[in-house]
Amino acid sequence: MLDLLQRTIIEGRLSCYVKKTKEFNPYEKSDVYDWEFKKEINRYIFKDSYRGFNPYAGVEIIIEKDSNKVVWICDYVGYVLDKCPIGANQVYDFLKEARAKHLVECKDNLFKDFTYEKELLKYKSIFELKATGVLEKTDIYYDKELIAQHIASGIVKI
Repeated sequence: MLDLLQRTIIEGRLSCYVKKTKEFNPYEKSDVYDWEFKKEINRYIFKDSYRGFNPYAGVEIIIEKDSNKVVWICDYVGYVLDKCPIGANQVYDFLKEARAKHLVECKDNLFKDFTYEKELLKYKSIFELKATGVLEKTDIYYDKELIAQHIASGIVKI
């Protein structure tokens, strides 16, 4: 069951956040958040909603279609530090590239620590697993200096 849930999270994230470009936006305008995304995946409905750019905050939810029960909820926030020597857009492009690489390469073990480097940029995610949840802390470095952070907390309710 947890493997199916992780695959749903991976497919959902690949379908919205990773696919979003200047030319293509899979999200729709939202009343509560700025943007929201919804996709049926197997026996679940994956939803992602977020507000803002820098900083940003959002929530990811997975619901069982048959019972309408929430089985996963993940709140997240992120920002680029004011002292960052490169533009926020460049940082967020790198964040998306690194997260896509993690999603594709994790082999359904989504909550495993992951590091990705490209030129002077470094992405490092650390996961702390609990019995029913996970805490993720991601740091982005430019030339070994911290320039951005992404923090997420997810709860499994199976």
